[in-house]
Amino acid sequence: MQFPKLPEYANQRVVCVILAKNEAKTIDEVVKRATEFVHEVVVMDGHSTDETAALARSAGATVYPDPGKGKESAIRQSLYVVDTDVVVFMDADGSPDPADIAKPVLPLVSDGADLCVGSRFTGGSEEFSVTVGHLIRTIGNISMNIAINKRWRVELTDTLNGFRGVRRHAVLAVGLREIRIPSNKKCL
Repeated sequence: MQFPKLPEYANQRVVCVILAKNEAKTIDEVVKRATEFVHEVVVMDGHSTDETAALARSAGATVYPDPGKGKESAIRQSLYVVDTDVVVFMDADGSPDPADIAKPVLPLVSDGADLCVGSRFTGGSEEFSVTVGHLIRTIGNISMNIAINKRWRVELTDTLNGFRGVRRHAVLAVGLREIRIPSNKKCL
């Protein structure tokens, strides 16, 4: 099947899934810009109480409600509602630039990778700030990167970044499932 709009994707269909909850301020622009770089944009709406879903639809996205069990369940559900070879996940807040969508897609369609994760640590990102919360999250992210890299002998730089491309069939083959801890239980 030929996709004349995006020939650099080696005739593979690419869908951008945007995870959103109460992102009315940014969703319109993010959807419009993402449509320039993929075959379809899907928004998984986290039961927004603002106009996020309506704005996403008017910008050209297909909108689905997420299951309401957190970001992981929205990601998992999106894999069942899209019909595509490659999925690019991004947040709706505008932090990843839709113009960078090809960066995680090209290794999937040309090098045979199954997963490509964006990195805020390798340059080009404007996501960093100097708040205490960001510092703590950054230290945690770096610690997680070290542990994963050591355990699986890989060289990941930003395992917690939500901007990532995946081969849909590979992720479905993993059999992802979430583990939820009831709110009345404590995690040890």
